[in-house]
This record gives sequence, structure tokens and C-alpha cells, in this order.
Amino acid sequence: MIESELMQIKERGTFNVFDKACGDIVFAGFQSVSILLWLYAKRGGFIFDPGLGKTLTISGALKLLHANDNSLKCLFFIKKSQITQTAKDVRLYSGLRVVTTTAESDQVSTRMLFRNTDNYDVLMLTHETLDREDVMYFLYENIYRFAVCVVDEAHYLLNYKESDRAMMLEAILPRFERVALLTATPLLTSYEQFAYFLYLLDHVKFKDVSKMVSYMKDGNRLDTIFPLNIYNYDRASLGIPNIYNSIPVFVEPHDFQRGATGEHVLQKTRGEGSVNQVTELIRGIRVQKSRGKKGIVFCYYHNSREYMLPFFDKTDIKYGCIHGNTPQNERDSVQNAFNSGELDVVIISVSEAINLDCDYVYLYQYTVKLKQIIGRAERGINPKIMDLFFMFTLDTGDADYFIENIYKKAEFVRSAIGKEYTEFLELGRTLKEM
Repeated sequence: MIESELMQIKERGTFNVFDKACGDIVFAGFQSVSILLWLYAKRGGFIFDPGLGKTLTISGALKLLHANDNSLKCLFFIKKSQITQTAKDVRLYSGLRVVTTTAESDQVSTRMLFRNTDNYDVLMLTHETLDREDVMYFLYENIYRFAVCVVDEAHYLLNYKESDRAMMLEAILPRFERVALLTATPLLTSYEQFAYFLYLLDHVKFKDVSKMVSYMKDGNRLDTIFPLNIYNYDRASLGIPNIYNSIPVFVEPHDFQRGATGEHVLQKTRGEGSVNQVTELIRGIRVQKSRGKKGIVFCYYHNSREYMLPFFDKTDIKYGCIHGNTPQNERDSVQNAFNSGELDVVIISVSEAINLDCDYVYLYQYTVKLKQIIGRAERGINPKIMDLFFMFTLDTGDADYFIENIYKKAEFVRSAIGKEYTEFLELGRTLKEM
């Protein structure tokens, strides 16, 4: 009876009781419904498009649980690059006390204060701490103190055949009363990844991994088979009509670039000596700047970024950079400057922990995580029109690389878990028809 009523609520997409669980912050319908289902089921996968509020949603759920039992403790695993911002957001949204630590030896040895669980409500650890025997020993000894475990960016921990981290999670997650796995894309390369995502979520309900794989191969959507445990939302399914203008930009190659193919094609056609490509990139940014638009440039390789920056310095373009080695305080400064209008563009090489409200994304290079990169600019639940520029070098294997590594995998992801990858599929089809 209860589950039937829950399904009716999920179909309606609204549950107003939780709308202000985090004070003045009003939840969207799908966020409130996801909280309700997780509170009931106790184990759930929050599969939200980037920018749809995974952290806000789980913070609301934790706040409600804590209001019912103020002794409740949560263990929260997070990527190192996200720990500062996520801890800040959880504190803001939930009002709970959050303690953080990373895997570095000085951090772990000097901050074993988390042994005294009276000092916090949420213990936030980086994924890397799963590699440390001393941390795992502490958890085995003290795990009974924690009722909830949240794993953010859980898709990074699905390499169950090789990763010790996945094995550690597999060992500890069954011991929690509640588990929440958060991700934007739980499946990138195989059905087995998503099946293992569910296995980590609930070893009993999803114990037969091969059965889950068979379901998907038969064309079934697992979120429709297990609606109480899988909360899968993208902008299209929510009726948020984002309009993507996918614009391929073709550049003449230099002689040394002609015929370049293979996995290193993006370095050879964007690295040292790629004057044509950098010149076209700057031209495109200046056109957008003249229209009052600001954007993100994604440049995957550090040497490509280092090569282009001296060219930018000779222009009137105001830019900032965020990459894997950018300190958190510098990230915050760049994001604040961009969002306040002080910068025209931010050049990024990462796809997490960035909140930039922009008008366009220029994909100077690309990876399979393109959806997450675009998600850096898709913050919130309001419809948006966005120009997506994709650079390709003529007479090279640029377009072939895109079709094999982006288009085909995006199509696979969409068919397997129902995520909306329209922008990549349309561009991929255009390139295949050329």
C-alpha cells in the first residue's frame, strides 16, 4: 500500500512537505520526491544531471534525519577536488557540522579528531582515504557510530576488477543502515559498471549483477524496474527545454599535423605549434565577447593550455584558469570573478566542483566526460540556450576520434540508462554524414 502511494507521488513529481527542508531554499519537485523515496527505501542512487542539485538534495535528506535523531552521524566520501566546496555546501544547506580530511599522511595523523564523533555530524573523507589501511581500520572499529554513508561521484569507484577502493566500499557499505550513491553518469563504458553501481548500493537486492546486465541488454531501463532505489533525472525528462546549438568549427591544419590520427591526435593538433587552432579559438571568443557573452573553454592537456596562454595575454580577453592543480582558494577566486562579470572566459581542464553561469562552451579538446563539462555551465533548473563550439582540424583524425570516443559512448549511455545526450548525438550524426 505504502509503495503504491510512493509510486503515485513519483509519477506526479511533487511532494511539497519537504519543499523547505533547508530553510529558505525551496526544493524542486523531483528533489523532494527523491528525498522521500530514499527515506523510505534507505538505499538509493541519485543520478542527476550536473547542476540539478545532488548535494542540495542529499543535504536536505540528512537535515531531516538529523532533526529526527540529533545523534545521527554520516560518513561522506568525496573527490579531493570537491571536498572544500561540497563541505561548504552541506554546511550551508543542512546546518550540520562537517569535518573533512584527505588521504595525505599529515592530514590523517593530525586530524584523527574524528575519533571523537561528538565534534561533528558529517565526516567527509576523500576517495583516496579508501587506500589507507589506518583509515579503514578506524572505520571497521567505529563504523557502528555511523548510520549513513554517502558516496559522491560514485562512478569513479566502479572499477571493481582492479581498484582496492571499490573492494573497500564493497566491504563496508552493507554495514550502514542507509546508503546514498551520487553521480551524474554511473555508466561510461559498459553495462557491468552500472550493474556494479547497483550492487554497491544494495548487495542483497542487486546481488545478481549478470541479471542486471541482461535487463539492460534487453533494452530495459533499470530506473523503471527499481523506481524506489534509482532516482534518475535529466533536464529533458524534467521538461527543462535547454536548447543546444552544436557548432563545429573546422580549422586548416599545419603541414606537420596533416594525417594525424589515434589517441594523441588532440595533442598533435592543439599542442605546440598549433597557431591556426589558437588563432581561431581567440577569434571565436572575441566574437562572443563583442556580443556581451562569456563562456568556458575546455582544454584537456596542460601543455596545450600552456602553449595558448601567451597568445591570450596579447589580447583584450580577460581570462582565468582552473585545472587539476589549481588550489581551492584560487578556484573560488576565479569563479567569483567570472560570475561577477570580471572575466570573459575561464579555461578549464576539470569537470567537477565548478559552478560557472555562462552563455557558451568552447570545446577546444574533448573527453568522454563532455556532458559533465557542459554541466558546469548548466547550473540550476531554469531553461537555457547554449552555444556549444567543437573544434576540428581538417585532414586529420579529429572527427573520427570524436565519433569513436564521444558520439558512440554517448549513444550507449543514453540507451542503457536513459540520460539525455542530445547535443553530442546530433553533432556526431552531422560528422558521420560529412
